[in-house]
Amino acid sequence: MDKRFINIVGNVMGTPNFKGVTWRPSVYALVKNEQGEFLAMRLGVDGKLCLPGGGMEIEESLQECVAREVWEETGYRVEVAADPVYLSENMFFNERKNSFHHTLAFFYRGSVRDDSEGGRIFDKEDSVGVEWVNLESARKEDWNQWYWPVVKKVIDGEIAL
Repeated sequence: MDKRFINIVGNVMGTPNFKGVTWRPSVYALVKNEQGEFLAMRLGVDGKLCLPGGGMEIEESLQECVAREVWEETGYRVEVAADPVYLSENMFFNERKNSFHHTLAFFYRGSVRDDSEGGRIFDKEDSVGVEWVNLESARKEDWNQWYWPVVKKVIDGEIAL
């Protein structure tokens, strides 16, 4: 595994001695609507697409965290599958917090339960919009580097939604 820390736009930010690096388990949702579109957010920092999700709170289960993060970031309430469908490991540098993180990212299937508030942005620091993306027209250059590998697996049929 590459032990260099990368920021959200892909720049190498160095390789610290791991003192002061935060361990960060995180979760992300793969949500598809009835039209076969994929729930995504547009990042403010680089304009790329990402999946709703984020870091876990200590008292949460993985599934509870997925549901909370999707609601906070998109306004959608989702049902979350019991088991993850994909796992990735990343080293990243959070420029806003000036902090290094080593993260395990768990990706879960989800389905919209109640979209009465769907599309509302709660965290305007990270996201500038919520979108439903057609997978047939999804392109690598439209997605943030950390999310494209799992999106590609969905497109290629390796992960069924």
